[in-house]
Amino acid sequence: MSNAGGVQSFNLILTIVVALEMEPDVVWERIREYARG
Repeated sequence: MSNAGGVQSFNLILTIVVALEMEPDVVWERIREYARG
């Protein structure tokens, strides 16, 4: 069950890495999406 948290963290990190290659506006949009859940 603890694996689910690890996968979610990995997905968040992966999204950040991908977002870093995008425009800053897109990065903040992604962060807001995660903040909303």
